[in-house]
Amino acid sequence: MPDQPDLPALSDDDLRETLDLMATAVASMSDRIDDLTAVADKQIKVATEARIAAFAARDQTNPKKYGDLLGQTLDSHLGATADAMTEIVRRLGVQTDKTIGALAKSEDDRSSVYRAGTESGSSQKSPALGWSGCIGCGPGADGDASSFLGQQRVHMRCPWSILDHDNHGC
Repeated sequence: MPDQPDLPALSDDDLRETLDLMATAVASMSDRIDDLTAVADKQIKVATEARIAAFAARDQTNPKKYGDLLGQTLDSHLGATADAMTEIVRRLGVQTDKTIGALAKSEDDRSSVYRAGTESGSSQKSPALGWSGCIGCGPGADGDASSFLGQQRVHMRCPWSILDHDNHGC
């Protein structure tokens, strides 16, 4: 080997000593690598926990997911109340329809009575309305009542006119 200088050969004792030093160095490096591996394992564990916590925080602060969860919670707690309120609104609608029908029938009945009175040519007040003719009775009243639906004048007899015509203005 022409490129390498000629070095004297080591004695057996020198070789043993060199091997012992190298073994000690390798053992020391192995211990250091084991310590670094333990440190790296702890760092990996901490990084994994931090990643899990970051994903959990992201999920908890996601507006869509939070809104869905809030909606489900409200639906589960307020569903029965909302159903009851819907039923009340439905019943009020039915009652309103019945009231409108009753008022229309009442107006039709009143109109029929009025027409019957005017068709007969009678100039006296219609006794067919009975006690409902009390509207407008009192001192100074003329005994006529105005319909709140049709604003037509209807002649009705005041029930108190039988007792005392002068004091009630009927």
